[in-house]
Amino acid sequence: MTDTPIPRAARAPGPVAALEAAARILTGVSSVLVIDWPSRDVPATLAFAGYTVYVKGGPGPADCRPR
Repeated sequence: MTDTPIPRAARAPGPVAALEAAARILTGVSSVLVIDWPSRDVPATLAFAGYTVYVKGGPGPADCRPR
């Protein structure tokens, strides 16, 4: 291993940069597919902001079949 620092561009974005990137992406869409969200606040916030929100929850009981 080396002690060479990781270039700034290769690091994960900070919270503000991530929020700005998400805002840029969402400006060009009218609907959002949300998969595996952490809480109901995520799809609710998107719907409140005026997006058409489609959600995909986890597998239902009929989707879990033994193999």
